[in-house]
Amino acid sequence: MKKIFLWVGVIQFLALSPLGCSRERNDNNKAGNCVSRYDAKELAINKVYGQEKHQYYDLYVPNGRKAKFPLVIYCHSGGFVTGSKRNDMATHFCKDLAREGFAVAAINYHLLTLSNGGYMHQKKGILMALEDLRTALEFFQRNEDDDPIDTDNIFLAGFSAGAMLALHAIFSDEDEVVDYFEADPNFQSEVSVRGVISIGGAMLDPTHIDDDEKTPVLLFHGEDDQIISLYTGDPFQKFARDYTMDFPVLYFELGITKKKGDAPPEDITFGGFRKIQGKIPKDISTMFINAVTPTVHGSGKVFDSLPPRSLNELVVIPKKGHTFMKTEGGIYNDDYCEMKKKTVSFIKNNLDRGNKRADASRRQRENR
Repeated sequence: MKKIFLWVGVIQFLALSPLGCSRERNDNNKAGNCVSRYDAKELAINKVYGQEKHQYYDLYVPNGRKAKFPLVIYCHSGGFVTGSKRNDMATHFCKDLAREGFAVAAINYHLLTLSNGGYMHQKKGILMALEDLRTALEFFQRNEDDDPIDTDNIFLAGFSAGAMLALHAIFSDEDEVVDYFEADPNFQSEVSVRGVISIGGAMLDPTHIDDDEKTPVLLFHGEDDQIISLYTGDPFQKFARDYTMDFPVLYFELGITKKKGDAPPEDITFGGFRKIQGKIPKDISTMFINAVTPTVHGSGKVFDSLPPRSLNELVVIPKKGHTFMKTEGGIYNDDYCEMKKKTVSFIKNNLDRGNKRADASRRQRENR
């Protein structure tokens, strides 16, 4: 039976679509105890996993331990136009998972630029990232002797766009990638992992999830997320509604050369593009968002589309938005600690049992 955990001081129940799921209370949201078992170290920085210039990864492992660790491949956020494996959420979360006894590889992947299709083609951004993720998986499986990783226990994790990438990698089969994302007919995308951790993620088409899907999924999502809706909606609508906020407008795409207002906007780089950074009027920002972002189906819709399995969980964080794991001041909060603990538990519960028994026997022999 699927379980939905709601985090808050006084637990409230959300009207989630009934799919034979139970709702359980989680009253353990006490002051964040993020104490970890080990220290972590960066074993590798900017190590190559493929032949493309952006195909690099950083590897985090528990410090002072010699073993083959379950591997988590982490995909960063950024809407497929910006971000990197070194952003704050990526490094923080990856180090924390390494402190819990796992190897974590944070990867870079293709970002949309004018030269490879432009920001208007988000499907192409996902397709290029899928190719990178497949290359990374093949690399780790082929080079397991070079890094301290257990290739029988590989998990995918990601935040926002990175979570979208992880979900499509698992649930969009080769025919669907060819038809929906207009991939080359010879595209190979079959990915097999022990589980997926999706933080604020979504899918473009949840019908890609088959009735016989067996990969366990752990989904986290803020109830009031206005970047990616919990269920179905157009992304980034917060910016479209609130035109007092800064929002990037790609002026060569929309023909906009300046903003309306008092101060001139600032020209900066955005995922390989030039953009105008400024406070954009509502009509222009709404046009921009509707033009470049397809409707997405968030964690609630993804969860409802999954076949009923006890290992699938949706964690909805009440009254929180896309970055529910941080305070307004940018400090990681109690929700982050709960997310980390649930992630650690999910990984441990889905490890290959045969390898766990083998590891236990090996440790017993070493201790004799």
